[in-house]
Amino acid sequence: MVRLCSFLLIGLACTILLGSTLSAETETPVRFRVGYFETGLHPVHELLRQEFERQLRILSPEHIEILFVPHGYGNGDWKRDSCQTLARNLSATKGIDLMVTIGPWVVEDLLTAGYAGPILAMRQLDPRAAGFVGADGRPVVDNLTVHFQPDKIESDIVMLARLVPLKKLGLLFFPTDSAEQVAVTNRVERLGQQMGFEMVTTEGYDNNGTYAYFKALNGLPDDVDAVYLGPLWGMDNTKIPAFLGRLSNAGTPAFTWEGKLLIDHGAFATASAYGVVSEARFNALKAIRIARGETPADLPVVFRSGTALAINEETAHLCGINIPSMVREEADILPAPTPEEAEFYDLMTAISRVLSGNPNYLATSDGVTGAAHASRETLAAYLPQIDLTAKAGRLDRNTVANTVEPLSRTQYGADLSLSQTIFSWERIKAIKLASQEKDLSEIDRRRLRLDLEQAVVEAYVALLQAEDLYRIQLRYRQVVEHNLELTAIRFHREDETKLGDFIRWKDERQKAIVRTLAAETQKKTAGIMLSVLFNLPLDQSLRLDTAVVADEKIYRDRDLFEGLLNIPGKLSQFQQSLVNTARSHHPVLQTYLAQMSIQESRLALNRSRYLPNLELRATLSLTDQLEDTPDLSSEHHGTWSVFGTLTLPLFEGTGRIHRRSRLKAELSEMEFQADGAMLELTGKIHSLVGQLISTARALPRSHRSRELAVQNLGLTSDDYESGRIEIAGMLEAYRHALDTEINSITTRGQYLQIMAELIHAVGWSAQEEGHTFHTLFRHELEQVLRE
Repeated sequence: MVRLCSFLLIGLACTILLGSTLSAETETPVRFRVGYFETGLHPVHELLRQEFERQLRILSPEHIEILFVPHGYGNGDWKRDSCQTLARNLSATKGIDLMVTIGPWVVEDLLTAGYAGPILAMRQLDPRAAGFVGADGRPVVDNLTVHFQPDKIESDIVMLARLVPLKKLGLLFFPTDSAEQVAVTNRVERLGQQMGFEMVTTEGYDNNGTYAYFKALNGLPDDVDAVYLGPLWGMDNTKIPAFLGRLSNAGTPAFTWEGKLLIDHGAFATASAYGVVSEARFNALKAIRIARGETPADLPVVFRSGTALAINEETAHLCGINIPSMVREEADILPAPTPEEAEFYDLMTAISRVLSGNPNYLATSDGVTGAAHASRETLAAYLPQIDLTAKAGRLDRNTVANTVEPLSRTQYGADLSLSQTIFSWERIKAIKLASQEKDLSEIDRRRLRLDLEQAVVEAYVALLQAEDLYRIQLRYRQVVEHNLELTAIRFHREDETKLGDFIRWKDERQKAIVRTLAAETQKKTAGIMLSVLFNLPLDQSLRLDTAVVADEKIYRDRDLFEGLLNIPGKLSQFQQSLVNTARSHHPVLQTYLAQMSIQESRLALNRSRYLPNLELRATLSLTDQLEDTPDLSSEHHGTWSVFGTLTLPLFEGTGRIHRRSRLKAELSEMEFQADGAMLELTGKIHSLVGQLISTARALPRSHRSRELAVQNLGLTSDDYESGRIEIAGMLEAYRHALDTEINSITTRGQYLQIMAELIHAVGWSAQEEGHTFHTLFRHELEQVLRE
């Protein structure tokens, strides 16, 4: 009993000791309140703030709760006096553990106002020149941390010189103070001396003392080859496109210090397309270290963003810049939009355009016209043939003297003749045969029209699909660029063991470039195919109506298919309805029927040779060719004649008999071929309906899979950036999302292609019916369901 008590006491003591140890290891929850002080609203600041908050959310330890407090927010509206007032107010405000600043003036104003709390300064052009960093590379006060990018301006301009020959470079930037202005200008001048270009710069300020870019631009000479822009502080989403548009319309490319957002607004290029990602993460990590109690000035200040190049293709065209192929492959290209003046085609207009300009169709139309005239020519043989012949002349004397009976030297004559077939079974059959051949040429033209309509639909849908797939590849390449930017800062500043991740993403970038190039080629090829059908130049831009591939319209078809499947007998009824329509509409079957009818007419024509022909001939003559001699001879000047001719063939050898046998055999062959074509077409229609229903039922699931994969990619990205999962999980989610998006678009295209093929198999013509293939299909399906 004593021993048992001893064991219990020892166990209790161990439990207490272990519990106290675990308690000591559990960190105390911390609520860290963050203020935010910006010089004024700016689009890039908003992106940076959003990314900064996202990085804080995914990087913060569980025991640290970071809150952005409303009373700690200040926006100076790009006015210096307002910034100074706000700085004093914020310095007197309690309950702020960290002040995050962004833009010019705000750091200086806070320090001047005596703000004693930690300051995390983001988005400074040159904090060393502004006096925030001392000669030792450390911030000048302990409660301040900043970051700067050594030689960023120089590397930007070197990249610009690769794209644009530089002889004179314009420099426009918003300086924090005169010291920064001089320092930045001197840096660019030194680089110009090394590279052989001249640097020119100007200033401009508004009534609030804010740098005015439009005023500064007016001071630049017109012959600058390019303009290098610092952060476009003080400009909003309306002013930035206007300012950049003014430069590009003047043919002056603008290279921006800021990121891809400025490319979207019209800047020519940037060498830090995704710098916002690494900048936000670098500062988020420092904010967390400050929350843990570290001194701001002890934190790193040197920061290097990625070097992802982004180029605006439309701006490059406006500035007359030909982007080298190697640069184009490596760069993140913002594609030029289709020009507004480009011809617009909806599907029906596209079909009409092709039918009005396709050489083969025009040739077939002329063939129909020729067959119509041939039919009329055969019919004309049954019309009366009337001839008028007249003659007049005078003979010499020798002619009269040498004749036994005297003739008049002056002679004249006129004949009017009529030839009319009264009955000819052979000609009647020939007329019918010519008419049937004309009908056959009409069927040939209709067959070609249906083939062209299907070709237009396929090319139209293929181009829209290729454009979607190209956009997807561009978007997923941006995901790779995002992660490449992220892993670069992780490797350089967080964990040197992440070199493998950095290399893997560089490899993935090469694969993304290959996929993007392939998608771009596919898009160009699809555009060429449609231009060939349109008989237009192969490089002509086209604008198409995307409603043809609208998901919401396609997904509504599934409800109709469900009704088709759930109501007994409806599917068979629908398929039989399509088969019946094909039997009377499809040109292949119509061709067989027409050919059999022609063959029967040829048989009848062969038999008609054994039937009598009855013809009428009549003449009326007026002549004077003899010398009238009294009591000897006299000539009646007017004569007439009427003859009826009956011809009855009795025997013409055996050739016609053998030909009749051959025609009968050919007719039998055609009948079997027609039956085979009907069976083949019936099977094709049934198969296409089955494929269409299967694809239609797969579409919503494919779309849902796409949504889930994209959602999972977002969650996985957060886990990867926070370090909770390794790169293998991130790559798997990335590739799965890419595959599902491609599969969703491809499935949608397959659905439309199958439907177009089914409409072609039925024999419906969009031009004849006045509706697109999709509308024709839905009308038929809805009608069957209503019956």
